[in-house]
Amino acid sequence: MRAIRLSLILAALTACGAGDAADGSSADDVPKFMLEEEIRIGSMDDPDLGFSQIGAVDVDSDGNVYVSERSEFAIRIYDAGGKRLRTVGGRGEGPGEFGTLSSFGVQGDTLWVHDSRLRRITLFDREGNLLATVPATGVSVPSPPESGFTITMRPNAMRPDGRFTSVPGVGISGDPRTLRGGDTLRLPRLVFDASGEVVDTAGFMRYPTPTLIFESPERIKVGDRELRKPEPPTDQPLVRRLDDGELIVDRLRSETGDEAVLTVTRLGPVEDTIFRRQFRYTPREYGADAVDSIIASYVSSGMRAGQIVTVDGMMVAVAGVGGGSGPPPDSAALDRAYRDALELPKYQPPVGSYRLGEDGTVWLRREEDGTGTYRWFVLEPDGEPRGEVEVPRALRILWSDDATVWGVELDDFEVPWLAQYRIVEAKAR
Repeated sequence: MRAIRLSLILAALTACGAGDAADGSSADDVPKFMLEEEIRIGSMDDPDLGFSQIGAVDVDSDGNVYVSERSEFAIRIYDAGGKRLRTVGGRGEGPGEFGTLSSFGVQGDTLWVHDSRLRRITLFDREGNLLATVPATGVSVPSPPESGFTITMRPNAMRPDGRFTSVPGVGISGDPRTLRGGDTLRLPRLVFDASGEVVDTAGFMRYPTPTLIFESPERIKVGDRELRKPEPPTDQPLVRRLDDGELIVDRLRSETGDEAVLTVTRLGPVEDTIFRRQFRYTPREYGADAVDSIIASYVSSGMRAGQIVTVDGMMVAVAGVGGGSGPPPDSAALDRAYRDALELPKYQPPVGSYRLGEDGTVWLRREEDGTGTYRWFVLEPDGEPRGEVEVPRALRILWSDDATVWGVELDDFEVPWLAQYRIVEAKAR
């Protein structure tokens, strides 16, 4: 599948003026930290203690931990020591029930849950008592008049002032063919009140054209089946829409192995540049761990009947197992076929993924290094480097601040466990 570089990224980066900070400091020469486990929650045998599908985590001001268990359509609440306190919600369409757990969080003394299927936000107090149900149907926002195109903006998260921020929803109208594949829409950042009505506009966001681009990726044959040819991880920029702006990570891979530059840009709500930082890094070649990880992701998708592939959050292709009347190939056959077909460049992109810490930090997951860990390059809220945190590859981070990490780990039987780690200085090797 051909990679698509969205025009919004180029526009954002060229908007950064000469006055923006670009010190070119090293991403490799920073303080080193590691994780020490403190709490582990779960069970292999008891469904009341164990988890099936951990979705997200949030922590309130008292250290209580809120965990979405998707298989239960519920939020489990634990105290700071890991003792289970209560469960909120459940599957259904009645008050306090959920059709899906799209997102949730704790704001002050209020637990909010966004349900995109029922198009509403449900509010509870921290004891689990139902407070209110807010409509999240949204409003249609016209795009530039000449396009004849509108998109629905829906409330999705609670702000500290009790109002709700918005994101583009799936409801669209107009003829998408009037927009080109690289076009973007300039959408207002609407603010909704507790009745679901628009009360303010807090800046603007740029949004990729929500047009489905069905391409014809290269295929490989495995037995009697056709599958999408595996591709290396993209080095396209990472773009994250924030409540108060955007974060852009420009991460072009090195072609030569010479020292290269990683650029991180933070834009404000009115598209002003809050910071732009550049960091030098030493390119790393693909090792066996990195290749195994790539192949495993393809084997997992190849075992399914099909899937939607996304680039920077936009649906751009349909892939998966193709034609043929025989049974789907087994995982061993898929593994061999994908390894034979994968054409990797020599060097990895400098960042594989990223996330935001509760304290405003930016966490950039660095290249695979063959040690069974990920190295996360952490930036302060102003873009200055804080340090590098070594994290077990088995840990998927769901929440972090300056001292603590919460995440989910799968054991050898694919059972998920919720774990809390403390961030400490790395021991000398």
